[in-house]
Amino acid sequence: MRTVGTISIFLFLVVCAAIDLKKRSLPMWLLWAGSLGVLLISLWNTRLNLFPLFQGAVPGIVLGIISWITREAVGYGDVWIITLLGIYLGIWDTVTLVCIAFFFSSIAAVGCLVWKKFRRDTRIPFVPFLTAAYVGVVFL
Repeated sequence: MRTVGTISIFLFLVVCAAIDLKKRSLPMWLLWAGSLGVLLISLWNTRLNLFPLFQGAVPGIVLGIISWITREAVGYGDVWIITLLGIYLGIWDTVTLVCIAFFFSSIAAVGCLVWKKFRRDTRIPFVPFLTAAYVGVVFL
């Protein structure tokens, strides 16, 4: 069941990344559907033990607070996805995933600045970097 969950969440992330690249926002119905799927898979994997799920949500909650303070420097959709990944992966894999995603996005941002693809205040979609980091964390 763990493999089915891993693949399902990967497919969810790919869909979210494609929409985020195109529209720079995520539809609420997709986030709610993903939430239901992640919760069911996580409850099955933990045999209805809720503590690991709450513990895994901590990185998303912290980023949500940071997002609120910085007036959405990290979007609420990104925070929602990070919270879902935390519920599924656990706290430490999620912290690793977020660090990898921020690293990837910083490299992309520097590259785009150097090649004059956008200005300093341009917002880049973050879900594609979360998807790439998810693949890295799952395979490590």
